[in-house]
Amino acid sequence: MATVLWAIWETGFDFWAFTPRVALPLILMAWLYTPWVRRSLENSNSDNTPPGGDAWWKKTLSKKAAGSKATGAIAIIAVGGAALLGTHQLKAQTGARHAITERGAVEGDWRHYGKSLDGSHYSTLNQINENNISQLERAWVYRSGDGPRGDDLENAFAFEATPIEIDDTLYFCTPHSNVIALNADTGEERWRFEINAVTANATTLACRGVSYHARQGANGCGA
Repeated sequence: MATVLWAIWETGFDFWAFTPRVALPLILMAWLYTPWVRRSLENSNSDNTPPGGDAWWKKTLSKKAAGSKATGAIAIIAVGGAALLGTHQLKAQTGARHAITERGAVEGDWRHYGKSLDGSHYSTLNQINENNISQLERAWVYRSGDGPRGDDLENAFAFEATPIEIDDTLYFCTPHSNVIALNADTGEERWRFEINAVTANATTLACRGVSYHARQGANGCGA
């Protein structure tokens, strides 16, 4: 009961903050009240009957069970209420966040791994939406030519890069850390930088993405 009251006092009914504080006690409570665990506890105490005999022990156990069930019911109600309120809070927070100009974000570009420096992974572009997504057709295909090599472990190779897009150029890296720039409209390769990292015996071969820096006075596209 004290844990539930403390969780409500500290987090209110914020579902994502409240639930981790009461989840473990609720799981332990549920486990302790499974039939086989209860029988085991009762049997282990039958040989050490406290003052007042069996009747006193069963009465005490019954009171404790009732209290624990009440605590569990309160916790479950609180978690349910937090879930309902938390859904509305999350929608409100999400809407407010998207209404604010995000740090490092440029409309129409995807300049960072997570879109913005805040890592929102959110774009306000709406030309493609739920009404026309079924009408999309493949515009182009690009193959980097970077595949498993003789010194790579058989299951280590994986393409996991999130491309970034600045102006009309896509930048990404391959599993061997080679960096490639493509024309975003046509898929034509503009340049590539071959690193061909030494990856012998690597258990995982994946490059998640690249970063972009614009240098004053430089011409052309760079990453």
